[in-house]
Amino acid sequence: MMKIVMNKIKAFKALCESMSAIVSQTRMKVDPQKGFNMETMDGSHICLIAAKYAKEDLDDFQCDQSYELGLNFEDLVKIGKRLDVAKDSITLTYDPSGPKELKINVTREASKKSREFVIGLVDIETEEINLQSLESMEFDVKATFSNHNFYEAVKDAEIYSEVIVIKSNHNGLTLGAEGTMGRTSQNYNQDELKDFHYEASTEGTFAIQFLKSILESGNINGSKEGKSESSDSDFTLYLKSESPIKWVVKILDHSELLYFLAPRVEEDENITYEDDNIKVVTPKTIKNVQWIDESKVKEVFGKAEEIEAIEGVIAHLANQKEELVMRKEAAKKEDNFDLALQMVNEINAVVKQINTHQAKQSELEKTILA
Repeated sequence: MMKIVMNKIKAFKALCESMSAIVSQTRMKVDPQKGFNMETMDGSHICLIAAKYAKEDLDDFQCDQSYELGLNFEDLVKIGKRLDVAKDSITLTYDPSGPKELKINVTREASKKSREFVIGLVDIETEEINLQSLESMEFDVKATFSNHNFYEAVKDAEIYSEVIVIKSNHNGLTLGAEGTMGRTSQNYNQDELKDFHYEASTEGTFAIQFLKSILESGNINGSKEGKSESSDSDFTLYLKSESPIKWVVKILDHSELLYFLAPRVEEDENITYEDDNIKVVTPKTIKNVQWIDESKVKEVFGKAEEIEAIEGVIAHLANQKEELVMRKEAAKKEDNFDLALQMVNEINAVVKQINTHQAKQSELEKTILA
């Protein structure tokens, strides 16, 4: 049996809204000793989110064993819209001996009446997240920002590109973007940051669409879309080149919301294959494999270049799919179901193209290693 009471529901409601901007479902993991986590990853595996709600921030917490509940954010957000964060308290209960459902009991201050919402649990098909491993990652830079300042830099970068480049050195951070119309950048020196620890210079490129959604987490402690400069809207970035960015937002006194956002990586120019006979075969190094006859070299070289071209097409289609998925989710939030259906059809068409190119790539790889 599990029972969770929250009198301060503003943070929990905003947390669900923030996470729903990126993902549709989550695993709620309940630990009798610690509280509960809500962990999930977006479909493109670019952004991982983990909300860690500490036992100390709950007004009542009873749990006889560990539980893992699959929740739909759309259900939680709809119920959240029916709550008054200034007056309502909620109680979450789950009985493993009963139906697969979560009960949400709502009580209002100075009122004897209560309301009950029941939502069915869902089966989460995504793979298990090793959050402990991610949290143990070492980073070269730690910087604490005002949510407002970062939001403004992202909005400026969006004028020029779909991605923003974040660089750091011993002096501080630079956020910038460039495109066909020009470029923009903003520098943040150490004295402009609320906290800054530096070990080595870093550089990474990140999708602006995800960063905008992440910045909505500023709402958790009362700000709106990064427009508040209060201390409540501070967050901390952890940076390392060629690694995900770690983004931490404090919730209440002991809890936190974590994002891990993968960088946008350019396709590698080299293509490497390994088996008993061919250790390295790439357009750049194939001339060094002396024991393959000249005709074989030309054949493998040509196929390797064709695979490289196919991988470029697949990467482009994957980015196109990512954008369509975000447009679909935005349409659903606006109740524009005709547009959402159109996006679904376009996504299916792109997936079909990806599958076709991947099959061709696989066949070419088999002939090279034959």
